Amino acid sequence: MRYCDAHIHLAQLSVLPDMSENLFCSASHSVGEWEKNAALQKKYPSHVYTSFGLHPQNPDEKLLPFLENLLGSPQPPDIIGEIGFDLFNEKYKASEKKQDAVWQVCLDLAIFYKKPILVHTRKAMHKIFNSIPALKKIPAVIFHSYPGSFIEAESLLKKGVHAFFSFGKPLLNGHKNALSSAAKLGLDCILLETDAPYQTLKGEKETRPEDIRRVYEKLANLRDIPIAVLARQIEKNFKTLLEIA
Repeated sequence: MRYCDAHIHLAQLSVLPDMSENLFCSASHSVGEWEKNAALQKKYPSHVYTSFGLHPQNPDEKLLPFLENLLGSPQPPDIIGEIGFDLFNEKYKASEKKQDAVWQVCLDLAIFYKKPILVHTRKAMHKIFNSIPALKKIPAVIFHSYPGSFIEAESLLKKGVHAFFSFGKPLLNGHKNALSSAAKLGLDCILLETDAPYQTLKGEKETRPEDIRRVYEKLANLRDIPIAVLARQIEKNFKTLLEIA
């Protein structure tokens, strides 16, 4: 049995995990991060997949040309993201117009290059729903650490968005929306993640890659299915998303 971590920051880890068994999708939000992740992908091509995006907490429009050049390069990212919206506090709300502009460019690039996107959204599900016509044209839309309700998730699927909902340590922290959605959604649209080294629980200094096991165990218990059965389905979803044979 192996684990698939749909969202991790390998370039930010102090110690890398064993790369020989599990599958990882490692995120980049700067040129330096991208270079480290691209090197890891070259070294472990069957285990490391990559994303590059302009995080909504820092929507640096100067990185858009870099992203576009990457998408046309011999080694493009597998996924565009994280992208999206963060309206969690006044600091992030202040950049809402920039977030809007970056989002639109990234959606256009995803449609043109036929790439999945990885979405970060906080206090902004209304903006996601406003973008449904564009999202329906994108191969897959992954909601990182999905914060919305089950009803919202179901609505996105019914409206024709090829959505995957990724869950991580909020499941361990008793997050009501995460627990409800993870319990009710079809297993064929669920992914699991750590967001390591981020999204720590109380008393933790950092999230570790091996915490993915705890996330799998929690969801297996929540769904009352053997963890091996869950692992097979999550791996199938991961490979479907990334078009891995």
